[in-house]
Amino acid sequence: MVLPGTGNQYPVQPGDFIVIADNAINHKQNTSTAYDLHNADFEFPSTNPALGQVDNPSVPNADIIYSQTNFDMFLMHNRGFESYVIARFPTGEDKITFLQKFKYDYSYQNSAGIITPEVLMLSRIHG
Repeated sequence: MVLPGTGNQYPVQPGDFIVIADNAINHKQNTSTAYDLHNADFEFPSTNPALGQVDNPSVPNADIIYSQTNFDMFLMHNRGFESYVIARFPTGEDKITFLQKFKYDYSYQNSAGIITPEVLMLSRIHG
């Protein structure tokens, strides 16, 4: 996922946070224990018609540059099987060159004997 802007427009200070919503609406209208996300910092509305996604025009959209799911959905794993980082592309790098350099497609034979395709995003840490 890539946030809009130049990399300087939305600074996130150490220890601070931003809210990125799948659906930047007030979910409390449907469920009293849900969250009100209508003022999220960003949203990533899916194009999946079955989910009834809406695009809140007052919340900037994030751009999904890679997803293993249909409809460019971004799913966070609830038990930490995947990791996420907020970072800025190095100078001269953009979403196209990043994917060209760091996306690695591979497959393996799982314990049931089925060939399983996977994708690994390789990355460098810049200080």
